[in-house]
Amino acid sequence: MKAIEMLDKIKELRARTNVSMKTCKEVLEKCDFDVERAISYLRSNQIIKNENVSKNKAKQGVIASYIHHNQKVGCIVELRCQTDFVTRSKEFKKLAEDIAVHIVACNPKYVSRDEIPIDWIDGERSIAKCQIKDCEKKPEKLLEKIIDGKMNSVFQNNCLIEQKFVKDEKITIQQLINDSINKFQENIFVQNFHILRVDV
Repeated sequence: MKAIEMLDKIKELRARTNVSMKTCKEVLEKCDFDVERAISYLRSNQIIKNENVSKNKAKQGVIASYIHHNQKVGCIVELRCQTDFVTRSKEFKKLAEDIAVHIVACNPKYVSRDEIPIDWIDGERSIAKCQIKDCEKKPEKLLEKIIDGKMNSVFQNNCLIEQKFVKDEKITIQQLINDSINKFQENIFVQNFHILRVDV
């Protein structure tokens, strides 16, 4: 991994957890620079509380909406930030609108892995295990590694911030948000979204 990519991940973990840069670097190194795993590690070791401290400070934000041209599907999304200055900026409003367009196009089920119910994860892991040929003959550690790989694909398909941005598939939604975090130097995140659909 390039140094600039490592720095971006450290900044992202710092923005999402309010933990020191030094701790972010150490934990990311333990977690192979997987930000979601690093957050889980921080929580499980009580380094951060389950409720993000930085999120508690983000009292500002906007609600954006998008309705597809056929008027059969639309969504509203709540994008949070920390200051009214950022809320009023054109860039922040455009970010919220772009995310709304993406949600309608890609139909995520959750904002991030943190929101996914344990029962849903267990069910998906069972499905993943059933898809592995001769799974009963494989060593347990290898089997778990294969299942984890399949689950990463499941998370990337269903979690908004892990999906490839519909307007630029070179980046994820989280990376799109990170660009604004770096620009405004404050925490920005999707609080919630709702998809509205007329069944046909």
